[in-house]
Amino acid sequence: MTDTPFRLDPSLSEPATSTDRALTGPVVDRRPADAIAARFTPAATSSPPTPVQHAHVAALQADVITLARSIDALVPDGRDKSIALTALEDVQMRANRGVFADAR
Repeated sequence: MTDTPFRLDPSLSEPATSTDRALTGPVVDRRPADAIAARFTPAATSSPPTPVQHAHVAALQADVITLARSIDALVPDGRDKSIALTALEDVQMRANRGVFADAR
């Protein structure tokens, strides 16, 4: 048994059919609870970063900061600048996650 705080109904493990969608509305994620829990494993449960991983994260951060400064300097204030900086935050997060993917 896993330590997940919730359990999905076992009947939800079967793929949805077009009839299910027509009757129930939006498509429900029907993956087993363990697959969902594995997708959201917190960093606190992972091993500490290796020196190589730490160096990769630091290099990515430096590059992201350089690009963020360029965006801040060159793009006028407004929605597009805000979205660009938010997207850059997502890039950094996903790149960092990729650095640690082998450790999972």
